[in-house]
Amino acid sequence: MDWSLIISIAALCFSAITYVAHDRRIKKQEGLINAYQLEKIDAEKIEQKKAFVKANLIKGDKG
Repeated sequence: MDWSLIISIAALCFSAITYVAHDRRIKKQEGLINAYQLEKIDAEKIEQKKAFVKANLIKGDKG
């Protein structure tokens, strides 16, 4: 067999494995980011639904 063919096939296989590993890592990171963003949106919705209570107390003389 021709050595250049063997080296080319090995390089192609290595590139394919590297691409798959990198793609898997990127998808995992995207999943974590999406989960974080959903949690943040849910927390903001809960915060918006909370009531805002403000009171002023004025002391005065009786009578």
